[in-house]
Amino acid sequence: MKRLLALFAVAALAIPAQAHFIWLVPQKDGTIQMVFSDELAPDANVPIAKIAQTQVFARSAKGDITVTKKELKDHYLLSFESKEPVEVIGICQYGVLAKKGDPYLLNYYTKTTIGTPTDKTLGKGWSKLPLEIVAMESSKAEFQVLWQGKPTADVEVVAMVPGVEEAIKPMLIKSGSFNLGTLPANIKGAIGIRARYIEKKAGELKGEKYQEIRHYTTWTFHAAK
Repeated sequence: MKRLLALFAVAALAIPAQAHFIWLVPQKDGTIQMVFSDELAPDANVPIAKIAQTQVFARSAKGDITVTKKELKDHYLLSFESKEPVEVIGICQYGVLAKKGDPYLLNYYTKTTIGTPTDKTLGKGWSKLPLEIVAMESSKAEFQVLWQGKPTADVEVVAMVPGVEEAIKPMLIKSGSFNLGTLPANIKGAIGIRARYIEKKAGELKGEKYQEIRHYTTWTFHAAK
């Protein structure tokens, strides 16, 4: 029995842990759930306080909007007042981690777009976000990754689409743009895209040294009808 339990323990350690990211998930009542999960839904097994330091901002074509953040059991509830299309973002310096290698600084960025922007401000990149995904031609499901406001292809991109069982890993071209291909008709729910950029930059945070900075950004939105 002891040998069996030991083998089980080894097998459990061999199973890779699921990665968690910060997502802003728009709700039908106009609020937003900010979750820390491997999918676009709260993860009850992970304390939401892990991302308590996340700063949230919102804007419309008319300017900045005040966002209220309320901590609930497994997510933060974000609310605001606006009848215009809105972009909401979150910025989180998670801290220094050391998993299977040299220590690294982990930064999270997250964004959601509510409504269809009709002006030249929304959807064209936000200076507050070092790493960001933007739409190029929404009707063709074309997107682009921006690092420090400039296109970059030196990233890893994964997309989750309702109705598609496996995550989509699109091919990027030199301009940092990619296409999600033909999406299912009448998608129910939000599309989520994430990107990772690794900055080869050593430093120190609160007395902890790191060898590189890992930046993760996510974007959720509803497909154009």
